[in-house]
Amino acid sequence: MSWIDKVPAVPTVGCFFQPDAMPATTYLEALRPLINQRLQEDGKTQVRMPGPLQLEVLTAGGFKYAISYERVTVEFNYLYELDEPPGEMPKLSFKVPVQKFTDLLHQTIEHEVDILERLLKNEPRPLSQVGIVASCRIDTKTPPPGVEKFIKHLSQPWGSPLMKCDAHLLAVLRDDGQFRDKCHHKIATGEDAGSEVKLILDWQRAIANPLHIRANKIREEMEKCERDALEYFEKFGRGELEYGSTG
Repeated sequence: MSWIDKVPAVPTVGCFFQPDAMPATTYLEALRPLINQRLQEDGKTQVRMPGPLQLEVLTAGGFKYAISYERVTVEFNYLYELDEPPGEMPKLSFKVPVQKFTDLLHQTIEHEVDILERLLKNEPRPLSQVGIVASCRIDTKTPPPGVEKFIKHLSQPWGSPLMKCDAHLLAVLRDDGQFRDKCHHKIATGEDAGSEVKLILDWQRAIANPLHIRANKIREEMEKCERDALEYFEKFGRGELEYGSTG
């Protein structure tokens, strides 16, 4: 099992396009069958228009769709509810079962593909970037090898463990002229001995000459990105980066 499936982690997936100032009502009309389907399933799906060019859909299952003139994103978060059994203390519980990150990511990408296939049904759009994000909470007592190694590497200039860390590093992973893969690494630890590590891995594929992507091709592109992002997340978590003699 992957290290990322052993820690609490949630995904966000996004596609970025060259700007096209379509009104939010255009997105709403294209997604109306999907929204109706969600309403029939849970009866609690919410639709909002934060601005004239923006549409948001929040499902009862924890998925949030955000569509604008330049991007389409799907984000998952666990939703909580307060249970108040008679004669007992109130307690919070998840509205949906806790799942492995890789399963959640696959579901999130399925939502993204479904939305994009509907939005791109009539004409292609120039795709300029794809992003896949893993937001993780890690127990400091049992961190994955790569996270422990990464924090140790950051502390090397001082020769002793860091009391606190709040770092953001952006690295290029691959660049062949057309595709540039990069990853934002955001890591934060507290001063308390038992505090958790908050880790965000924000993998991105920037496309130099935007792909004029059609509805029947978006799944193929997203599956490639899913595979490559997970491959890098795994490499990072296992501690397989080149840290040199100080790693």
